[in-house]
Amino acid sequence: MRISILLVLSSLSFPLFAQLDLGTHFIRGTWQAYQSNPALLPQNRITIALPSLYGYGEVSGFTLNEVLEENSQGQTLLNVDKAISLLEPENYIRDRVDLGTLGVGFHAGDWYLSLGHSIRQNAYSKYPKELAQLAWKGNAQFIGQEIQIAPRIGIQAYQEVSLGLGFQASDNFTLGARIKLLNGVGNISSRNHDLRLFTSDDIYQLTVNGDYGLNTAGTQLRYNGFSDIDVDLDLATFNWSNTWTNNTGFALDLGASLRLGKLELAASILDLGQINWKEDATSLAIKGEYTFEGLDIFPNVWTDSVSFDNIVDTLEARFKVTQTDQSYATILPTYSFFSANLHISDKTAVGILAYGERISGEWLPAMALSAQTELLKGFNLGAAYVIRNKRFDNLAVNASLRIGPLQVVAATDNLLTLLQGSKSNTVNGRVGINLVFGQMDKEAQKKMPNEEDFFK
Repeated sequence: MRISILLVLSSLSFPLFAQLDLGTHFIRGTWQAYQSNPALLPQNRITIALPSLYGYGEVSGFTLNEVLEENSQGQTLLNVDKAISLLEPENYIRDRVDLGTLGVGFHAGDWYLSLGHSIRQNAYSKYPKELAQLAWKGNAQFIGQEIQIAPRIGIQAYQEVSLGLGFQASDNFTLGARIKLLNGVGNISSRNHDLRLFTSDDIYQLTVNGDYGLNTAGTQLRYNGFSDIDVDLDLATFNWSNTWTNNTGFALDLGASLRLGKLELAASILDLGQINWKEDATSLAIKGEYTFEGLDIFPNVWTDSVSFDNIVDTLEARFKVTQTDQSYATILPTYSFFSANLHISDKTAVGILAYGERISGEWLPAMALSAQTELLKGFNLGAAYVIRNKRFDNLAVNASLRIGPLQVVAATDNLLTLLQGSKSNTVNGRVGINLVFGQMDKEAQKKMPNEEDFFK
């Protein structure tokens, strides 16, 4: 028998769609800020974006310092009971990894053209507290109750080829757009999300009733019965050997920027699109009512008192999982940025940003207050106070350094994580390297790229 992961616990271990960082948006004139709004054009005539990395991870409910305890032997152990007690009625796990492989952009008169390639994995999982309680202490604690245990699961990895076009309509107004060709590598996404469990107080009868399904593509989940389930959701385990798959889609980024004296207003919306999954696409579904007499499943997972083979046999006999091969589509999470940036001087600016993210019908807002300054020629430093996910202790820092044509950009929205990781439930960071040529100014923006001062 081979079981890589229990299907019912998969949402606790593997996440789905996740948020973007906010501090990078204020590093104006860089390729990285341009990714948050296609109208915030890089300030150099030519920008070559070398490989860059962005990572984000978050777990709701508790932090490590709240649930790690030292026993009498000096061992640090996880207090699972306390961790579960700190959970909200609905909880989530998120992660995102963006690997920018290569990009290039250049000004041509009033226009800005860009081309880029990235590899992305994003993930978001939402689960009820009762699912964690059930997994840890079984269904005996819920006698006479019906509980909802269906998790929302989704994870996808894909390649992105983008073509961007910016237009300097006037000295004060800029429009931008990016069209993206998407190629899916792997996906797991849940649907219907109705899975209710009732334990009778009469004969200790357990009844599962609901309608729940999983779509999978890219062979990341392989199901051949309860005794043979295999799930690979790590970025490295996705099969990147195929240069291009049949899982394709498109997305669009739109942006605008308006300058009113020293005040700059900017707005953008990113990733309006979807991926159509056709290659190795499979649908799994559980629908109906299933009854187990005198069976308390989950505690037996953690003990040797009952053979796990017997539990698997019981699940196999009761549940009827239908499996069909069919294509499907997933909509990308959508991100929006609305910011105001006030230039106090030629070197210093303060700003405010309202951010929103729409995932699976949910709206997740955040905001940031920012200050940026040029400390030395070619060295810019910024900080921001970020309010996100009901937490008010996020301090963002960012910096950009240019030495000759080499430009290095680094940012994090969670300085606390770097200083005291055990007291934070979020990790977030970005690093990028660019080659930049030709500083732009108001007059140079109107010149054609073949003029003598191209590399000024």
